[in-house]
Amino acid sequence: VAAALAAAAEPPSPADYLLRPSPGLATWTGEGSTTAAALLDDLPGNDSILLWAGAGWQRYARVDGQPVPGSVNFDVTSGAVLWIAE
Repeated sequence: VAAALAAAAEPPSPADYLLRPSPGLATWTGEGSTTAAALLDDLPGNDSILLWAGAGWQRYARVDGQPVPGSVNFDVTSGAVLWIAE
């Protein structure tokens, strides 16, 4: 019983709020916001996330755990359209 209560008390991970209608494409449905880095932490095997910013894609990527130069650790809010790349 204690283990079940502890598991129920843990907040969901940012990746739990991804709606993925097709490979790569996703929409984040969580309340509030998260960051690209936090989301990428919850997506093992993926190395970059792109956010559709109206006129183009904003990118956050890591190689060997380090952000790629030029990457932006952007905020992800509810309804954000994302591309998650391996």
